[in-house]
Amino acid sequence: VKMFSRITTYANDIEIQSAGATIIQLQIAFAGGVIYLDGGWQTLVNGLTAAAQEAGVKILTGKRVTKIENVNNNTSLPWLIHLSDGNTISSQALIMAVGPKDVYDLLKQSLVSSSFLSRMVKAANPVRAATLDIALTTLPKPNVFGVYGVDNPLYLSTHSAFARLTPNGGALIHVMKYLGSSIPSDPKADREELEKLMDLIQPGWRKVVVKERFLPNMVVYNALVSASQGGIYGRPDVKVPGTENLYIVGDWVGPEGLLADASLSSAKRAA
Repeated sequence: VKMFSRITTYANDIEIQSAGATIIQLQIAFAGGVIYLDGGWQTLVNGLTAAAQEAGVKILTGKRVTKIENVNNNTSLPWLIHLSDGNTISSQALIMAVGPKDVYDLLKQSLVSSSFLSRMVKAANPVRAATLDIALTTLPKPNVFGVYGVDNPLYLSTHSAFARLTPNGGALIHVMKYLGSSIPSDPKADREELEKLMDLIQPGWRKVVVKERFLPNMVVYNALVSASQGGIYGRPDVKVPGTENLYIVGDWVGPEGLLADASLSSAKRAA
């Protein structure tokens, strides 16, 4: 049960995470499994960008939002967005698709309730993982595609076995350790553990490596759904209380879903 919980929620905090949210995620996984995308997540990014531009969306790149103000003297355009290049954008409605700390940092100087923002950030316990992506010219043991740790929080999947992600004959393997919030991570030891798993499952892999990428402390999603917060219904709603036309969306918002499901559900709710 712990193993399946880790695989479906990515969280390794069975003592504190919501059983209700976990069971729903297990039901979804057992009902249909997952979909691997040819070309990876970039396929979704490109498709979303194209659809947005076709709908008339203006996308600004190479700029960072530094602050958001609530300008009360202009009720038709109450939100003023400050950019890193010194320019500003006025808006009638605002949807923030960022993490809880980013929401707090951008709004803390505005008139938005500071108690709500502080409570939201304090409650957010990020779900993290140490990941090792490995590209190989060939797969040493071609019939072994996946490993799920039972007594250790480890995972290995040859994604290229299920989607077009490499040149012909090549392999792309994702190795991961689920990091619990109560145990400090040790990047050096974690990497060694992931590489030893590869040694066990794909002996000789080091001789055919094209590229490796190790991320020691990656945020998988922004807030663990805990039992103490009231489960999934304890997450903040998309409408920021006490504000006019200010919404938040993301994998930590709203009463539905985990991971990408929560992001899409909260975005639809906000829209």
